[in-house]
Amino acid sequence: MSPASERSAGQAKASLFEGIFGELKPTGAFANELAAAGWDPGRPQLSYPQSVFEACLHVAARHCYPLLPEKNAMFELGRVFTRGFGRTAVGKIALAVVPALSPGLLIDYLPKIIRLTASGSRPAAVTVHVVGSGERERLVDFSSAELTPMPDFMAGGIAEVNKALKVQVAGRRQDGYTLKIAW
Repeated sequence: MSPASERSAGQAKASLFEGIFGELKPTGAFANELAAAGWDPGRPQLSYPQSVFEACLHVAARHCYPLLPEKNAMFELGRVFTRGFGRTAVGKIALAVVPALSPGLLIDYLPKIIRLTASGSRPAAVTVHVVGSGERERLVDFSSAELTPMPDFMAGGIAEVNKALKVQVAGRRQDGYTLKIAW
């Protein structure tokens, strides 16, 4: 199975939808497009195909940030997601220790947060590589077919967790991506 088809076979937990759309509160045409994409807030499910989550993010980008390039819109949606996800039951657990962590320890904790939010039969594979001599910068490699393939969304989400972090996409590839995180 190719990485793209594995991704489309993955599942997105309902808490992901609850996190972002609980913040955005879609109505009207926005809500109708989300329903057409496969997510109906009036009929929640425990999980959805990953492709539905991705399609809904694209709908949200068009409705909420119509003047931004898609990469920038996805970054902003990642920020919105983190704020909303922190209000969900799963998010409260995943993010409970974050305020007590230094930026470096937070980055080391990212794999645990990702595992709590990811679903499917395999845990998300996230490797952390330290770069630079001052340890004020890290490259975080995301390599899993279970993760959303939208690195800008992930970058925005991480940037929202700790506003002192500067997060940018350092590389993209078929089976994942690398984020550069500095503080």
